[in-house]
Amino acid sequence: MWNKRRKQKQRAHVMRPVYGTPVSRTIRRAPERGVIAKGQRIKLLFALLCFCASIGLLLYHPFFRISVIDVSGLVRLDRTEFHSTANAAIEYNRLLILPERNFFLVSEDTIYEALNSKYPLDELSVTKLFPNKIQIDIAEKISTVIFDTGEEYVTVDLDGVVIEQLGKVGEHEWFEESEITTTTLADGTVRTTVDVLNRWHTPDTAYIAANYGQFPVVHDSSVPEVIHNEQIIDGRVIVHAVEWYKHLQGQHQSPVAYMIFENNGRDLTVHLTSGQQVLTRVLPVDDQQMMRFDEALKQSISLEDARYIDVRFVERVYAQ
Repeated sequence: MWNKRRKQKQRAHVMRPVYGTPVSRTIRRAPERGVIAKGQRIKLLFALLCFCASIGLLLYHPFFRISVIDVSGLVRLDRTEFHSTANAAIEYNRLLILPERNFFLVSEDTIYEALNSKYPLDELSVTKLFPNKIQIDIAEKISTVIFDTGEEYVTVDLDGVVIEQLGKVGEHEWFEESEITTTTLADGTVRTTVDVLNRWHTPDTAYIAANYGQFPVVHDSSVPEVIHNEQIIDGRVIVHAVEWYKHLQGQHQSPVAYMIFENNGRDLTVHLTSGQQVLTRVLPVDDQQMMRFDEALKQSISLEDARYIDVRFVERVYAQ
């Protein structure tokens, strides 16, 4: 009995051979949770530092700081003062630390509001140009005209009311066409007389621009007297002159030298610096004159080749 149990016990401890290729197994111990968490924190911290460095580079590097403000269209406004206003609009920090002058933070609307609220402008656009430039394009509003009476220069508003007396008209701005007649008297004396056939005034636009600024110049010799703060000409004449001044210089790029309100009390002749004339009618009001002028230039008339273009008549445009 004892022997039988012993044999069974020995049989139980017999190792059976395993047939085939033995497989080598390596058991890896899983890293501790604390080691994994520490590695992830280091990576996260490194990524955060890289992100902050990138943001700091974009916000504070001089390469992205607005250093150029370019303005086009300035004529009468002071360029230095205009630039100062634009610069002042962005010379501050948001939340004490974020520079408004940075390209990515600067607001075009902020500059627009600052300029539009201070200056009389017909058109204004503000554009950011990468990486450090602001482009400002303007068209100044014309609310003042230099009025030439033939005796003196004054400024008037759009109602024709005198704002300021500027100065006297120079003698060199008057021209005469004369005729010399020689008569021999009975006693043999020769008498020479000079008869003035025509006398006209041409404003010295170079002198006016240099001393009074770039403004439309309207001449009317029929004004008897200039009184400060008094209306000396119908406001419709001034508005008409300003509209043609802006239209020719803006849309057609044809600089206007001066304009003459004719003695008939209804026509305005626009003299271009290139020598051509545009004949327009102030009264009665005809809002279609500019349209007729534009259509004529598109279809058949060359402004450069014409001596004058007459748009005073509804039926057609005349040119020579």
